[in-house]
Amino acid sequence: MIASSAMELAAHSVLLNGWAVFPLKPRDKVPLTAHGCLDASRCHEQVTSWWTRWPDANLGIATGNASGVLVVDVDGADGDAALEEYGTLGATVEARTGKGRHLYFALPDGVRLGNSARRLGPQLDTRGDGGYVVAPPSIHPNGHAYRWAPGRSPDDIEITALPDAIGRALHPPPSVLARATTAPIAPAPRGERAAGAMFLAWFRTVDCGLADGQGRNQTAYRIACRAREAGFSFMDVNEYVRAWNAANLPPLDEYELDRCVDSAFGIRRKGVA
Repeated sequence: MIASSAMELAAHSVLLNGWAVFPLKPRDKVPLTAHGCLDASRCHEQVTSWWTRWPDANLGIATGNASGVLVVDVDGADGDAALEEYGTLGATVEARTGKGRHLYFALPDGVRLGNSARRLGPQLDTRGDGGYVVAPPSIHPNGHAYRWAPGRSPDDIEITALPDAIGRALHPPPSVLARATTAPIAPAPRGERAAGAMFLAWFRTVDCGLADGQGRNQTAYRIACRAREAGFSFMDVNEYVRAWNAANLPPLDEYELDRCVDSAFGIRRKGVA
């Protein structure tokens, strides 16, 4: 069933502006390929080969310019309420997840958006360049099956263009590296400003452009810990880690980054979206 759906998505890729898929571990969000979403493909031969080798693999869709889509992850009632602030979004492709829903939007030509955590509001994350989502009919670790919302599968409805209100909220995203170089740490008590300035000075010295096996996970975790200790918010810590990661060769995937940041904050993940 999952293999069939992966190949169906690959077959639809031309109509859907180039959706690219790749396999994840069964009942999990962890990629089975060496470079995760960077290996995503629309090639029938490649997709067939993957799901012949791993017939029970979950299905991942690479987001951002890899597939021409941005996905909004709505993770509960607070997320639904926050989304209302962006007005009427219109009907688009929608998947039901383990505890919420994924809304798929087509990216305008030439627009590049990365991933975000809570920038749109509580319980609202987005997946763009360098990210991916778990897609139907994958199986959640709790046994729940991801499924397309009634009448909202890629076969039932055309994907809607990214709403202007969401695009304005996400693009251009704040330049974390520019802030690290030029922005003052204020307003905050003197001790917090000093801690923030010390972190930013250290952050500019961190090695980047790391390849596989050169300590990418350890460095991401170290950045997250230092930023948290300096008093930065969970969202800002995520942005610093992701800004650093973008220069790696290849970047760590979203699962690994989330795990590093969550660990720095002492968060134990019980499941995936």
